[in-house]
Amino acid sequence: MGAIGLSTAAEAVYLAMLVAPQLDLAQLAAQLNQPLEAVRTALDELIDLALVDDPHDGAGLRPVDPSIGMASLIARAETDVAEKQRQLEATRTAVMSLAAAHHEARDREQITKWAGIDAVRGRLRELSARTSFECVSLNPRSVQTTDAKTASRPLNQQMLDRGVAIRCAYPDSHRFDPCCSTTPPG
Repeated sequence: MGAIGLSTAAEAVYLAMLVAPQLDLAQLAAQLNQPLEAVRTALDELIDLALVDDPHDGAGLRPVDPSIGMASLIARAETDVAEKQRQLEATRTAVMSLAAAHHEARDREQITKWAGIDAVRGRLRELSARTSFECVSLNPRSVQTTDAKTASRPLNQQMLDRGVAIRCAYPDSHRFDPCCSTTPPG
């Protein structure tokens, strides 16, 4: 019953009192084969948990009906569990918020602006040298300048020589551009 806040010693005293409510402190200690002070400590716990009552009629301490006393302990344990769940959800929300901020900051750090054609071509040289499997590009313009073709041809050839697959997507109009097409339109 530790899950509902009742120690093993208090549980033993409570069960003994339920079986024999007429026993006094010394008799309980003897019945349980426990020191008097240990039983007294367990009784204090039972009183705090409202599982033992002192009716003030001189009859001594009496165990509270388990259906009443345990219901109270269970309700208290359920309240504790609900509070822990609320705290966990608040922690989860905070962690998710931190993670989102971290990812946003990381994504911002990964955005780099390359100013000028030389900087862009330098970066393309670096990337093509590190490419080992596949190079995929989207080319929104139907016509590439002669300068762009001249700059990209050796990079593409180096990748092809290393076994890198090169895949390019162009607009449909690219097929009909006379300077790009290898087969006549039609």
